[in-house]
Amino acid sequence: MPDTSNSPVNRKSSVTEQTLSLNDRQIRYTAFAEWQTLFENEKPVAEMFHVAYLAEVEQATLRPLTFVFNGGPGAASAYLHMGALGPKRVCFGSDGSLPKPPVRVVDNVESWLSFTDLVFIDPIGTGFSRSLPQDDKDTKQSEKANSGEADKPKETEFWEVERDLKALGEFIGRFLSGHQRWLSPDLYCRRKLWRLSGC
Repeated sequence: MPDTSNSPVNRKSSVTEQTLSLNDRQIRYTAFAEWQTLFENEKPVAEMFHVAYLAEVEQATLRPLTFVFNGGPGAASAYLHMGALGPKRVCFGSDGSLPKPPVRVVDNVESWLSFTDLVFIDPIGTGFSRSLPQDDKDTKQSEKANSGEADKPKETEFWEVERDLKALGEFIGRFLSGHQRWLSPDLYCRRKLWRLSGC
Protein backbone atom coordinates (compact mmCIF):
# COMPACT_ATOMS: atom_id res chain seq x y z
CA MET A 1 0.00 0.00 0.00
CA PRO A 2 1.20 3.51 -0.74
CA ASP A 3 2.49 5.75 2.01
CA THR A 4 -0.36 8.15 2.76
CA SER A 5 1.56 10.35 5.21
CA ASN A 6 2.35 12.91 2.49
CA SER A 7 -0.99 12.69 0.71
CA PRO A 8 -1.91 15.94 -1.07
CA VAL A 9 -5.41 15.63 0.33
CA ASN A 10 -5.69 16.41 4.02
CA ARG A 11 -9.31 17.00 5.00
CA LYS A 12 -10.13 17.64 8.63
CA SER A 13 -11.87 14.73 10.32
CA SER A 14 -14.16 14.81 13.35
CA VAL A 15 -13.93 12.46 16.33
CA THR A 16 -16.41 12.75 19.21
CA GLU A 17 -17.44 10.71 22.25
CA GLN A 18 -21.15 9.93 22.51
CA THR A 19 -23.64 7.84 24.50
CA LEU A 20 -26.62 5.90 23.16
CA SER A 21 -29.43 5.49 25.69
CA LEU A 22 -31.36 2.25 25.25
CA ASN A 23 -34.26 0.93 27.31
CA ASP A 24 -32.03 -1.40 29.35
CA ARG A 25 -28.54 0.16 29.17
CA GLN A 26 -26.29 2.86 27.84
CA ILE A 27 -23.61 2.38 25.19
CA ARG A 28 -20.64 4.71 25.16
CA TYR A 29 -19.12 5.01 21.69
CA THR A 30 -16.72 7.04 19.58
CA ALA A 31 -18.03 8.62 16.38
CA PHE A 32 -15.63 9.21 13.47
CA ALA A 33 -16.44 11.31 10.37
CA GLU A 34 -13.47 11.00 8.02
CA TRP A 35 -12.23 10.78 4.45
CA GLN A 36 -9.99 7.94 3.27
CA THR A 37 -7.75 8.58 0.26
CA LEU A 38 -7.80 5.82 -2.37
CA PHE A 39 -4.85 5.13 -4.66
CA GLU A 40 -4.13 3.71 -8.08
CA ASN A 41 -0.55 3.12 -9.25
CA GLU A 42 0.69 4.92 -6.10
CA LYS A 43 -1.29 8.08 -7.01
CA PRO A 44 -4.30 9.41 -5.06
CA VAL A 45 -7.43 9.05 -7.21
CA ALA A 46 -10.36 9.54 -4.84
CA GLU A 47 -11.55 10.39 -1.33
CA MET A 48 -14.10 8.06 0.25
CA PHE A 49 -16.13 9.53 3.10
CA HIS A 50 -17.44 7.46 5.98
CA VAL A 51 -18.96 7.77 9.43
CA ALA A 52 -18.01 5.07 11.94
CA TYR A 53 -19.43 4.27 15.37
CA LEU A 54 -17.20 2.14 17.59
CA ALA A 55 -18.50 1.12 21.01
CA GLU A 56 -16.23 1.32 24.04
CA VAL A 57 -15.59 -2.30 24.99
CA GLU A 58 -12.68 -4.14 26.61
CA GLN A 59 -11.86 -6.33 23.60
CA ALA A 60 -12.83 -4.54 20.38
CA THR A 61 -11.49 -7.37 18.22
CA LEU A 62 -14.21 -9.69 19.53
CA ARG A 63 -17.01 -7.28 18.62
CA PRO A 64 -18.59 -7.56 15.15
CA LEU A 65 -17.96 -4.73 12.68
CA THR A 66 -20.57 -4.01 9.99
CA PHE A 67 -19.80 -2.01 6.84
CA VAL A 68 -23.00 -0.39 5.56
CA PHE A 69 -23.58 1.17 2.14
CA ASN A 70 -26.38 1.73 -0.33
CA GLY A 71 -26.80 -0.27 -3.52
CA GLY A 72 -26.02 2.62 -5.91
CA PRO A 73 -24.77 4.09 -8.04
CA GLY A 74 -25.86 7.49 -6.92
CA ALA A 75 -27.01 6.71 -3.39
CA ALA A 76 -25.16 7.75 -0.24
CA SER A 77 -25.50 5.87 3.05
CA ALA A 78 -27.52 8.68 4.67
CA TYR A 79 -30.86 6.84 4.56
CA LEU A 80 -29.48 3.80 6.35
CA HIS A 81 -27.41 6.00 8.64
CA MET A 82 -30.00 8.52 9.84
CA GLY A 83 -33.16 6.60 9.01
CA ALA A 84 -32.58 3.06 10.21
CA LEU A 85 -29.35 1.70 11.70
CA GLY A 86 -27.27 4.50 13.23
CA PRO A 87 -27.28 5.47 16.93
CA LYS A 88 -29.20 8.66 16.07
CA ARG A 89 -32.13 8.94 13.68
CA VAL A 90 -34.49 11.50 12.28
CA CYS A 91 -37.72 11.68 14.30
CA PHE A 92 -40.37 10.56 11.80
CA GLY A 93 -44.10 11.13 12.03
CA SER A 94 -46.34 8.45 13.56
CA ASP A 95 -47.13 7.19 10.05
CA GLY A 96 -43.45 7.07 9.05
CA SER A 97 -43.56 10.32 7.06
CA LEU A 98 -40.86 12.99 7.23
CA PRO A 99 -41.86 15.94 9.42
CA LYS A 100 -41.60 19.51 8.19
CA PRO A 101 -38.22 21.21 8.79
CA PRO A 102 -36.54 21.63 11.10
CA VAL A 103 -36.43 17.92 11.88
CA ARG A 104 -35.40 16.51 15.25
CA VAL A 105 -32.67 13.91 15.74
CA VAL A 106 -33.20 11.41 18.58
CA ASP A 107 -31.51 8.34 20.03
CA ASN A 108 -32.32 5.29 17.93
CA VAL A 109 -33.29 2.53 20.38
CA GLU A 110 -33.33 0.06 17.46
CA SER A 111 -29.80 0.91 16.33
CA TRP A 112 -27.58 -1.97 15.31
CA LEU A 113 -24.88 -0.44 17.52
CA SER A 114 -26.43 -2.53 20.30
CA PHE A 115 -24.74 -5.62 18.81
CA THR A 116 -22.18 -4.45 16.22
CA ASP A 117 -19.90 -1.51 15.48
CA LEU A 118 -20.99 0.37 12.37
CA VAL A 119 -19.18 1.97 9.42
CA PHE A 120 -21.39 3.89 6.98
CA ILE A 121 -19.65 4.29 3.62
CA ASP A 122 -20.45 6.76 0.82
CA PRO A 123 -19.23 5.18 -2.45
CA ILE A 124 -17.37 7.50 -4.83
CA GLY A 125 -19.74 9.99 -6.45
CA THR A 126 -22.23 9.92 -3.58
CA GLY A 127 -22.49 11.91 -0.37
CA PHE A 128 -19.14 13.56 0.34
CA SER A 129 -17.02 11.04 -1.63
CA ARG A 130 -15.35 12.31 -4.80
CA SER A 131 -12.68 11.41 -7.33
CA LEU A 132 -9.56 13.60 -7.31
CA PRO A 133 -8.23 15.66 -10.25
CA GLN A 134 -5.64 13.86 -12.38
CA ASP A 135 -3.24 16.11 -14.31
CA ASP A 136 -3.20 14.18 -17.59
CA LYS A 137 -6.93 13.38 -17.53
CA ASP A 138 -7.87 16.96 -16.61
CA THR A 139 -5.83 18.27 -19.56
CA LYS A 140 -7.68 15.93 -21.93
CA GLN A 141 -11.05 16.86 -20.40
CA SER A 142 -10.26 20.56 -20.84
CA GLU A 143 -9.40 19.94 -24.48
CA LYS A 144 -12.69 18.05 -24.95
CA ALA A 145 -14.62 20.84 -23.27
CA ASN A 146 -12.99 23.43 -25.52
CA SER A 147 -13.82 21.36 -28.60
CA GLY A 148 -17.45 21.01 -27.50
CA GLU A 149 -17.28 17.25 -26.85
CA ALA A 150 -19.45 16.05 -23.98
CA ASP A 151 -17.69 14.10 -21.23
CA LYS A 152 -18.92 11.95 -18.37
CA PRO A 153 -18.42 13.03 -14.75
CA LYS A 154 -15.12 11.72 -13.36
CA GLU A 155 -16.93 9.61 -10.77
CA THR A 156 -18.55 7.37 -13.40
CA GLU A 157 -15.49 5.14 -13.66
CA PHE A 158 -16.11 4.19 -10.01
CA TRP A 159 -19.69 3.18 -10.85
CA GLU A 160 -18.49 0.17 -12.85
CA VAL A 161 -18.90 -3.06 -10.86
CA GLU A 162 -15.21 -4.05 -10.73
CA ARG A 163 -13.96 -0.52 -9.95
CA ASP A 164 -16.63 -0.04 -7.28
CA LEU A 165 -15.66 -3.33 -5.61
CA LYS A 166 -11.97 -2.43 -5.78
CA ALA A 167 -12.60 0.97 -4.16
CA LEU A 168 -14.74 -0.54 -1.39
CA GLY A 169 -12.17 -3.30 -0.82
CA GLU A 170 -9.33 -0.79 -0.54
CA PHE A 171 -11.34 1.36 1.86
CA ILE A 172 -12.27 -1.61 4.08
CA GLY A 173 -8.67 -2.85 4.18
CA ARG A 174 -7.37 0.56 5.19
CA PHE A 175 -10.10 0.97 7.81
CA LEU A 176 -9.35 -2.42 9.38
CA SER A 177 -5.63 -1.60 9.49
CA GLY A 178 -6.14 1.93 10.82
CA HIS A 179 -8.40 0.77 13.65
CA GLN A 180 -6.63 -2.56 14.26
CA ARG A 181 -9.80 -4.57 13.60
CA TRP A 182 -8.58 -7.34 11.28
CA LEU A 183 -9.60 -9.99 13.86
CA SER A 184 -13.16 -8.67 14.27
CA PRO A 185 -16.02 -10.61 12.65
CA ASP A 186 -16.88 -8.53 9.56
CA LEU A 187 -20.41 -8.09 8.21
CA TYR A 188 -21.57 -6.27 5.09
CA CYS A 189 -24.95 -4.65 4.62
CA ARG A 190 -26.22 -2.83 1.57
CA ARG A 191 -29.65 -1.42 0.83
CA LYS A 192 -31.34 -2.35 -2.44
CA LEU A 193 -34.44 -0.37 -3.40
CA TRP A 194 -36.57 -0.07 -0.22
CA ARG A 195 -35.44 -3.14 1.66
CA LEU A 196 -32.30 -4.31 3.40
CA SER A 197 -30.38 -7.01 1.61
CA GLY A 198 -27.01 -8.69 1.64
CA CYS A 199 -26.75 -8.75 5.44
